Amino acid sequence: MTKWLKLSFLALCFLFFANHASAQGALYHNIAWRYTPAGAFPAGGATVTICTSNATGAPCTPKITLYQDSALTIPVANPLAQCTSSPQVGCLDNIGNFSFYMSQGPFTYTISGAGLNPYGPIPDVSIATGGTPPLGNNGDLQKKNGAALAASGLNDNGTVLSTAETLSDTNGININASPLLETYTNDPTGTVSGKLVRFTPSATIATALTNTVKIIGPCFAGCGASGTAQVAAFGQAPCVFDNATTAGDLVGISGSVAGDCTDIGTTYPTNGNPVIGVVRSTNGGGGTYSVDLLAQDSSAAASTASGTVNNASQFSLTYYCAPGLSNVLCGGGTTAPTLNGNWGLTYVVTANAAVSPVITLPGIPINAQVGTTYTYLYSDRIKLVTFNNSSPVAVTLPQASSVGFTSNFANANCNLGTGLVTITPTTSTINGAASATIPQNWCGFLYSDNTNYRLATFSNSGTIASGTSVLGTSLIASGACASVVTTSAPGTLTTDVITPAFNGDPTAVTGYGASATGAVLTIYPYPTANNVNFKVCNSTGSSITPGALTLNWRVSR
Repeated sequence: MTKWLKLSFLALCFLFFANHASAQGALYHNIAWRYTPAGAFPAGGATVTICTSNATGAPCTPKITLYQDSALTIPVANPLAQCTSSPQVGCLDNIGNFSFYMSQGPFTYTISGAGLNPYGPIPDVSIATGGTPPLGNNGDLQKKNGAALAASGLNDNGTVLSTAETLSDTNGININASPLLETYTNDPTGTVSGKLVRFTPSATIATALTNTVKIIGPCFAGCGASGTAQVAAFGQAPCVFDNATTAGDLVGISGSVAGDCTDIGTTYPTNGNPVIGVVRSTNGGGGTYSVDLLAQDSSAAASTASGTVNNASQFSLTYYCAPGLSNVLCGGGTTAPTLNGNWGLTYVVTANAAVSPVITLPGIPINAQVGTTYTYLYSDRIKLVTFNNSSPVAVTLPQASSVGFTSNFANANCNLGTGLVTITPTTSTINGAASATIPQNWCGFLYSDNTNYRLATFSNSGTIASGTSVLGTSLIASGACASVVTTSAPGTLTTDVITPAFNGDPTAVTGYGASATGAVLTIYPYPTANNVNFKVCNSTGSSITPGALTLNWRVSR
């Protein structure tokens, strides 16, 4: 039969079936998928929206009318509602299956919802039972995805037209085998048509690396380094092969050419790599060939693995076998290994001799500050910050709700120097005040409640400050006191206790030793903020000119 006669016969068949199908709706069914870096999973509970062939957005608009019956008399919700029984038409079940009736013709659909990366609109076409694919505005036959095929693009294989003959477009794609396409954003590193793609950490897609365990599928349209691309996830799609193929062989990912498919024969791989699908044709070398894409599966590899596990009683496992002893687990015992390699926590073998490892427990990192100013960093979290300076130290603490200083921020602080450490938060308060201090030899536990700070201070000795003060030697009249002697004592509060003592024997010093007439002076110590104070008073009946005397003192709390 000539090509003209066959095409005429085909056209008559299309018209015949179209006339018999015009009075009923088309049943459509599919599966909603959730695509993640770990693979594709049925998306029960997704939002499935059905729209016109030129719809936009996800969920898409404008929507079309859907039905529960072939007579198109019982409308259903769009987006599809949750099924109440199984099987049921005009709804979505809890494992992602959805179906509906509609008027025959092209349409699009989107998959969206909580926890999903929305995708679509995906073009498709519904054909009533016994019907034919719809015709385009110019009478050309349309593919399943609704794109018109020019009459000049139809190829004939030169044989008598039969039910076994396949019509294809000039790209060799089966008219009735368009793949399930998903839309993703191209990574700047790029994707290539027919090459396998993978997810990136940025939630974009890029050409798969060799031996990538989790891939999506081959890039189908819009491939490149920008914009969005459509990736074939299921059905028939072209893929670039790096080797010869045999029809019916399993297809895996190339171990030598990034993004290529490879014919791996009829046996599932044992290296954990996925099986992408089945190659449809036999070819003598690498090239772009059609693949029946499958849901990725490497589970069969587990059934082909083998190995030996040595017996070991409970809690007696001492070390693992060294590299090179594949699939062998060494049990307990007292004999040291002799092969080079790392042997867990029990032995490290060097120069064929076993050496028991030294395990050093990690400590708390220390941030040692020796200056007079410092601003806390978020990296000071769970650290010991020490301060050591003879001058006052001004410490700035970022706002409690800022990044890194929320309710999980805590650290320890110690003042090793004589200078008083004053911690002042930005905006926030500390212990309900604008600032807090850490005296010498005191430490403090600092933590944030996400609004303000608390500082709990403590000291082993209880000493806030200590030092010496030189008393005056001017005449003190009867019933009067000498000028107060004030000495700096950082961190001292008015509620602290001062303990004074002489730094030498006072009995030989005028005014402080024994006197038959009672001519002995009285010393009055008292604290003020950050100071200690001493007053010497004369309660006798005559003037006294005291001798030189130095006091040692300590402030405690």
